[in-house]
Amino acid sequence: MPSGLMPFDHIVVHIAGAQDVSVLKSNLDAANVPFEPDWGKSAKGFKVSNVWIGRDYFEFVEITNDDSVWRHEWVQRHLAGEHGAYCVFFRVDRDLEAIAQSLAQANIAHGVIEQTRFKWLFGLLEKRLPWRYLILPPLPGSRIEIGLIQYEPGAAEKNKPYMVPNGEDVGACRAKQGTDCHHRLGWCQTQTVPAGASAWDKYGSAPDRSIRLFRPVEVRNAAT
Repeated sequence: MPSGLMPFDHIVVHIAGAQDVSVLKSNLDAANVPFEPDWGKSAKGFKVSNVWIGRDYFEFVEITNDDSVWRHEWVQRHLAGEHGAYCVFFRVDRDLEAIAQSLAQANIAHGVIEQTRFKWLFGLLEKRLPWRYLILPPLPGSRIEIGLIQYEPGAAEKNKPYMVPNGEDVGACRAKQGTDCHHRLGWCQTQTVPAGASAWDKYGSAPDRSIRLFRPVEVRNAAT
């Protein structure tokens, strides 16, 4: 089993389509949280838009056709009409093979170790992203899965130029390392709070499939 603190990495949220992206951008603009959905990545059958706060992020996924190369199990859930938070990822430093072995010894079900790969240039070339991940079964009473993600050495620094636009750059907020984060399925609603207070967001649409992860944040003035 993973030991010690596992820092929050990101949440995968499936949304219905472009209209939901437009609503999300309006809400985030009103809260002064930068979000540029056109800067996201896309490949066959899907489009992803990220909201960055430091190196933590919220990954909003649109499935554009049923022949998508996005993760097959999630595509099937999306096509069945399920939207909202699919998976909460935590970063691990320990090797995923060792974690998978520990889980198996403890009789804890888990998926196989996966690595995101994309074909491009008419399928002649393949892009391999610098991380691997392992998906655990959904949380009891919900459909939200837990993901463990292991980055290759130096991946965070290499990816930093792509973590834009970033709420931390404009002084919107800074997540305190080693604490928790509060997110719940529902629409994104960022609240303005005094410096040093806790802020919280809502994501998704189904209150019977909700998860709470608390993380105090420090709200800073952009001029400081």
